[in-house]
Amino acid sequence: MKEIKYTGHAHELKIWDNKKQKHWRFKRNRWYEVPEYLAISLLSKPDRLWVSKELMDVALPFQPTNRTQYVILERNFAFGDVIQLVPVLKKFLKEREQHHLTLVTQGFLVGLFRKNQLAHDVIERSDQRYQGFKEKSDIYVNMDGILEQDHNPENKEADMHRVEIYEENLRLSNDTDRDWELKPEEKDIQKFKTLILENQIKALEEGSGKRKKVVAVQIKGSKEVKKFPEHQMKAVIQKLVDLGYLVVLIDDLDFPVETKEGHVINLCGKTRQEEVFGLIHNVDAVVCWDSALLWVAHTQMKPSVVFLGPTKASTRTSMHPTGVHVVDCAKHVNCSPCVESYSACKIRGKPTYPCAKNVQTLWLLNEVKTGL
Repeated sequence: MKEIKYTGHAHELKIWDNKKQKHWRFKRNRWYEVPEYLAISLLSKPDRLWVSKELMDVALPFQPTNRTQYVILERNFAFGDVIQLVPVLKKFLKEREQHHLTLVTQGFLVGLFRKNQLAHDVIERSDQRYQGFKEKSDIYVNMDGILEQDHNPENKEADMHRVEIYEENLRLSNDTDRDWELKPEEKDIQKFKTLILENQIKALEEGSGKRKKVVAVQIKGSKEVKKFPEHQMKAVIQKLVDLGYLVVLIDDLDFPVETKEGHVINLCGKTRQEEVFGLIHNVDAVVCWDSALLWVAHTQMKPSVVFLGPTKASTRTSMHPTGVHVVDCAKHVNCSPCVESYSACKIRGKPTYPCAKNVQTLWLLNEVKTGL
């Protein structure tokens, strides 16, 4: 038997157990003892709204010991959530010197995390050593699913920064001494340094008279609620060009916008995730959503203008190491952060995302200008 808890939005959930031909009823945020096969099934659901008591208590063995204890921390998704492990891993190594730490994470981050010595070993799940490491470990902590409890406004995690959620689960200190810095691969630094320099030279040839400041602009986040209408993003880009910035566009997909050397560099759909650190290293500021690029900006110590809709500044931007200007889109449309529960904007059960779709263009442009 295993103890599990449902942490979703519904007050009560009914689950059919095909093996025992019965229904189980789960009230939100209460522990229930269920057969192991049912716990495994629920905990593997992609919505990540189920928590195991074993998972919650697994960090308790972190006690002083006379021998080295082997610890495996695993977090595979999403990109931004893995980046938020950077100050946590550094704190873990500092506070738990008696532990040998292995991090299991996404393959494209393995080399970068190894270079920065964020753990004694860094591997991906497909590494042939993975199973051997697990069998050797004294403590194994699967961090996938821990953070997602903050999507329920009734959970205490809804008012916590995700770094604090990590720290609490790993029984680390909650002090403010957090080191975000991450050194990119040198080849990535040089690649984008050259590209930006070429555009700077072009701008000087056109008579700008001085080096342009470089601003990286993210077109959209990973969800529909983190995406302005296309015409508004184009207006933001043009505003920055008019203000004299060299604008670098970033997105996982191509974005249709007119580019001109010395003014706009369109890297949408042309940059691999692991290269983004080297790119942001070379810019002066970042304009982005509450998404992975915000956390990359943390690691490169870059001032940021951040669009916030359903999430709170206190849980997303309060640890920024070099300064941030929050563009509070929810407040602008007379809404309040719903921690992505969308409780106030659903029509026939479907969110309408007013904090991304109903924002006034002139207000948005003024906020971006003020933030920079």
